Amino acid sequence: EIPDPNNSFYEELRKSGYVGEQRPKEGPMARSPQENPNRLRRFLHTNGCCGYAELLKLHVFGMTAHKLAVHLDFDSLLLRPMDDLFDVMLGKTMMEDVKDQSHLPVAKGPHTKVPDFNKPIHAAFTRDYNSVKHPSLNAPVGIQGGFLVVKPSLEVLDRFKTILRRGEFLLDPRKGWGGKFGGFYGDMTFQGILPYYYEMV
Repeated sequence: EIPDPNNSFYEELRKSGYVGEQRPKEGPMARSPQENPNRLRRFLHTNGCCGYAELLKLHVFGMTAHKLAVHLDFDSLLLRPMDDLFDVMLGKTMMEDVKDQSHLPVAKGPHTKVPDFNKPIHAAFTRDYNSVKHPSLNAPVGIQGGFLVVKPSLEVLDRFKTILRRGEFLLDPRKGWGGKFGGFYGDMTFQGILPYYYEMV
C-alpha cells in the first residue's frame, strides 16, 4: 500500500526509505507534473522475473568482510576458474601480464568497453543482449542479473539506495534510469540500475 502524504507517519516512512523522494523540479531528471512520486514503486513489483526481490542482489556490495564478493544466481554455471579476473580486480596482476589480454577474454558486443587495466576495476558483469525488446546497435542493454563480481563498499550500496529513493527511472515516457537505461527485460531493477550507476553516475 502506498503511504498517504497526509498521514502523520508519512515523513517517518519517507526518511526510512519507504517513500520515493522528490526528484529535482527542473532538468533532465525532473518529474513530469502528472507523475506520482510513488509511481516507480507501483511498477517495480512486476518488473523482470522477481520484482523488488531482484534488488536484494545489491546487498552483495555490503559484504565488506571480503575483498571481493561474487553474486551468482542458482541457474548460473561456471565453466572455468575466475582467478584471472579476481587477480586483475585485486591489482595482483602486473600490467605486463595483461598486455595481450589473452588470459582475460573480454566479450566484444556493441556496448563493450575495453577495460583500462591502469585504473581500479570495482565491478565485473556481463551484458544481456537477449533481453533487449527492440534490438539495434544503439538499443540500451542491461546486465545479465545472474552474475556480478564487486569490490564491496557500503558507500556504493548507499548510492544505490539514494538512486532508488529518488526514483531516477524516467517513466513519462518510459526512458529508463537517467533517461537512458530502459526498454529491456528487468530494466527497473538490478539489470538496469547497475549499468546506469557504472556508466552515468
